[in-house]
Amino acid sequence: MVPQKEGFIVLRNQDAGWPVRRDFHPDPLVECARRSITEAGLEQALARGRNVRRNENKPLHEYVLTNAATSRPVDGTFTRAQLEAVAGWVGELLLAGVWVRDGKGQGILQPIFRGICSQRRECLLEYTIGDPAFESPERAAKWRKDQIADNYEIARLVAQVNRKLEASSGSIDLLFAPFPLGAFQPIKAKIKGSRYFAQVYVRIDNNEIPEEALQRILGAEMRHIEVKPK
Repeated sequence: MVPQKEGFIVLRNQDAGWPVRRDFHPDPLVECARRSITEAGLEQALARGRNVRRNENKPLHEYVLTNAATSRPVDGTFTRAQLEAVAGWVGELLLAGVWVRDGKGQGILQPIFRGICSQRRECLLEYTIGDPAFESPERAAKWRKDQIADNYEIARLVAQVNRKLEASSGSIDLLFAPFPLGAFQPIKAKIKGSRYFAQVYVRIDNNEIPEEALQRILGAEMRHIEVKPK
């Protein structure tokens, strides 16, 4: 068994680091061979980013999914739970360009989730909408409530998105990279026949009004949704 010693993942400004346990062999030649086999691939992969195609307005963000020590400075570290919260339904909604704020009318998530998946070739929500919890708007609303109650990282991220959108912030940091929110506009919407309107935010393109943007994002599922006139 290869012995271990403490290594570090170092912050970009060199003022702090995160200790990690790493394999280490006391024989320098063996250690050199070990690193070339087990860790050199990581460093090589980090050098493959196409930085020349990016600029300050469109930076390259690299995510290193490892707990191994690396000589590459980083902007921060995140846990697997934090990654899964961003990469799950919360991130999928933001990428699609629609968000439902906390409050009444959460059943609108059912046609929203279905609409997003009908419009996109690859959709992480396909597994979610196949869940029996999405058989009705009422069960979809309960599913969201349970997700937030059962997972601290999802609850924290949802609260952060809500605050940013309510404050009309230009962006939100997701895993140390800014995600633009400036084009998200508020709109009141509900499932047709339901009692309560939900506060929805939708990302507009060019000269769209929010209702037109929601129609574009959801496609045919928009027929189940009623928008509150201003």
